[in-house]
Amino acid sequence: MAEHPVAADRSQRLAAIGGWLVVAGCALVLVPVVMAALGQTVAIGSSSLGGVALAVALAALGAGFALLAVTGPRSIGGIGVRVGLGLLAVGIAATLVASVIAGMLTYDPLEELSFVIPFVAGALAIVIGIPATLIALLVRGGSPRRVAATFLGGLAVVIVGGMVSSAILANDPTASGPPAVASLVSAAGLSLMLVGTGGLGLTAIRGSEAPEAVAA
Repeated sequence: MAEHPVAADRSQRLAAIGGWLVVAGCALVLVPVVMAALGQTVAIGSSSLGGVALAVALAALGAGFALLAVTGPRSIGGIGVRVGLGLLAVGIAATLVASVIAGMLTYDPLEELSFVIPFVAGALAIVIGIPATLIALLVRGGSPRRVAATFLGGLAVVIVGGMVSSAILANDPTASGPPAVASLVSAAGLSLMLVGTGGLGLTAIRGSEAPEAVAA
């Protein structure tokens, strides 16, 4: 009888850690984004400061998603959310492995199966995991639904920013890069996506502090 409260307490602590890792990952993503905006090279798998910062941010997000998938705090949803987050964790891990392998090669990584297999598997897991997680959050309602809506709103703004950029560049072929207005729109959209993702972590943290509360 005494083991159940102990196991539940351990699960709550792991869920809180997972939530904080997600929040930290979202904050760390801003570092390579700012570096890229300043004209520095940011490529996953590279040894540049931007590449390392991006890898650390993705590692934090992947670890956070994995812990939330394993612990499954009720505040973020049920089995659907756990499956989606598990896929995202696997996808991010496989992508990081592929990036490390690519960085070690001196020839085209597409010629190496040790890169292609984890890269394709990771991309597939992420492509499936994102909509699976969002749908499960929307169905859940309450805070999870607001988290998903914020992320989707940000994604829509990013798409609009891309469309604005394409339209302006089409009318001005001499432009050397995306126009400032399109960049600002895309930055606003990315910010909303990060807020939504970080909100998922915060929802898990609040749920671990008050496990009896169920999202309304």
